[in-house]
Amino acid sequence: MPAQTRRNHRKPEADASIAGVPKQRTCLMCSTNFASAWSGERVCPVCKNKSVWRMGVQLRSRPAAIGK
Repeated sequence: MPAQTRRNHRKPEADASIAGVPKQRTCLMCSTNFASAWSGERVCPVCKNKSVWRMGVQLRSRPAAIGK
């Protein structure tokens, strides 16, 4: 494979203009929107303060929303 072709297959770099900017996500527990500080934050602060979350109780999974 020519060196010129391999050069085009580099890992993309993070967009510096959006780094550190909270993203609106849907909470996996209550389905409300909240500002997520990082990509792995999927439960809102309100739900994280509930005893169910702090105790680590397994919740039943809800069916996925179709066409969301």
